Amino acid sequence: MKPGKALLALSLLFLSAPIRAGLTVAASVDRHEVDIDGSVRLTVTVSGDTANVPEPEIPRLDAFNVYSSGRSQNISFINGRVSSSVSFTYVLEPRYIGKAVIPPISVFTGKEKFLTRQIEIEVRGTAKRPQPQPRPAPRPGAPAAPSAGRGAQGSSGGTKVPQGAEEAPIFMVVEADKDSAYVNEQVTMSVKFFTSVPLTSNPQYVPPSLKGLLAEDLPPVRTGETVLKGRRYSYSEIRTALFGLQDGQAVIGRSKIIAQITGDNFLDPMDPSFFQKFFSMSMGQGRAHEVTSEPLSLRILPLPEGAPPGFKGAVGNYIVSASVDRKELKAGEALTLSVSVSGRGHLNTVTAPDLPGTGDFRYYDTASSYSLTKHDDIVGGKKVFTTVMIPRSEGRQVIPPVKFSFFDPGTKRYHTAETRPIEINVLKGDPSARAYSFVGANGGGGEIKPISSDIRYLSRREGLPVPARLALLLTAFPAHNAVPLFLLLGALGYARLRDGALADPRRLRWRRAFRAAMKRRDEALKAIEAGDDPRAVGVLYDALTRYLSDKSGDDIESFTLKRTLEHVRKRFPATGEFSLGEIRTLWEQLEFYHFSSSSITKENATDLVNKYTVLLEILEKEFDAK
Repeated sequence: MKPGKALLALSLLFLSAPIRAGLTVAASVDRHEVDIDGSVRLTVTVSGDTANVPEPEIPRLDAFNVYSSGRSQNISFINGRVSSSVSFTYVLEPRYIGKAVIPPISVFTGKEKFLTRQIEIEVRGTAKRPQPQPRPAPRPGAPAAPSAGRGAQGSSGGTKVPQGAEEAPIFMVVEADKDSAYVNEQVTMSVKFFTSVPLTSNPQYVPPSLKGLLAEDLPPVRTGETVLKGRRYSYSEIRTALFGLQDGQAVIGRSKIIAQITGDNFLDPMDPSFFQKFFSMSMGQGRAHEVTSEPLSLRILPLPEGAPPGFKGAVGNYIVSASVDRKELKAGEALTLSVSVSGRGHLNTVTAPDLPGTGDFRYYDTASSYSLTKHDDIVGGKKVFTTVMIPRSEGRQVIPPVKFSFFDPGTKRYHTAETRPIEINVLKGDPSARAYSFVGANGGGGEIKPISSDIRYLSRREGLPVPARLALLLTAFPAHNAVPLFLLLGALGYARLRDGALADPRRLRWRRAFRAAMKRRDEALKAIEAGDDPRAVGVLYDALTRYLSDKSGDDIESFTLKRTLEHVRKRFPATGEFSLGEIRTLWEQLEFYHFSSSSITKENATDLVNKYTVLLEILEKEFDAK
């Protein structure tokens, strides 16, 4: 098959493959009626039978200011099925009074698009509060006027107001709680908007562009009142957590706030835009007024030297723990190990810790779930790494401590936390039960097939044996005396070739890999015809890992998927990203059906065989082109 046709066939096979399970998307709010100075909590939940679900796409919401409040994810293994549920939380601050609509929120899987229902919110007005009025300046030595309102923080909440800014009716201040920070250390940015004139609606906030920084919203919006040089101001404060991506200079760009103030200008009836301005003021929109901040620079420091082994860039303050779903199981059964990392810090910097290297267990790829929190303006939470593992032998087994290293900006030191060892008991498997393992293609039991025998029985028949008769017949003709010589030369040539192959076993495995893989495919097809679909999946997985092992000359069967892809990419540079992606997809499907054998159908198993066949034809050509 030509490479182009093989790629097309493989693409069609994977596009026509059945989706594991339907994705569900739901959106809900904590209230359908809210005051103009209140907020609505929007929760979007995406669930499906997969470890990774796509993120929702929030549409443009002109009636609200939107802030991300966090997310939480849960992954579970129930009866061999993997399911995941992710909840995304947002805080909506209404901008106008009246009926507001949250349009359908979409989630795109790459093949299908799912939409939530439209949600209507009624935004009500509140009792009119007295508008800020100028007050005379306090006498020298007199105490400052007290501030009031929700979330008030002293005279100006500790904000350094630029000189001359308090003379303007509307202004804003942007500042950070520190000028320098380590990579991935939190920096809190505060954006305060001050107004001493009435507004017809809540202002619209346009966040700044960021260079070298990652942002996390810190809702809710804080509001209050303060007095600056005898003038009373109302203010709103928005806080954002920033994290430096790499050492060097990072930049916070210009922020913008668009406010609608009451129009007090005279309207000329002869003005061509008279009616537009009149109805705009009548509808309470007023006149748009923009204020913009100046950019800020931050110095991001590199992490100090002396990082411990196993450090992968986690910055914060964490604790680690580990648990298993059961402490007693039978041989051949799967065990779920959960390693939990919790504390303060950005969870994106927390990656799966290395599992202890022991030959007592076979590890599969790790799935992660996490819950993001933002208590007291500090980003943190918990991240759980779940790994499926199968013990290799019976008896008492111990899972050694799992170590996790991180850098704490508070102490400016590296720390290593570790879990306690976990002891499990592996019982002998049920001999009457059929178990399928990825390590071997065959299940337990089965018919014994003789391979060779060293017993030769004596014949009781009289006369010369057939070979002796043939030798006598050949020697009767002198021209045939050269036949033994040719046979001897052929035997010597074959022995030399065989010795050469034995001297280079890796080359021998390389040459025989594809043919052996096709034989295992035929074995899987026979299992499907016999109605034994789980065994067919086990045979295919074993065939795929053995093929990659034979080609690379390494023990791929003990590798995780991630390590296998890295190894293939390094060992065979000519392998394309398309092929690597199809290896990942086929591997994940085989593992999924292995741990969820009840969901296997004859159609699923046949599709896997077809994908396996086309994939190997492509790999055979790409591996030869190395």
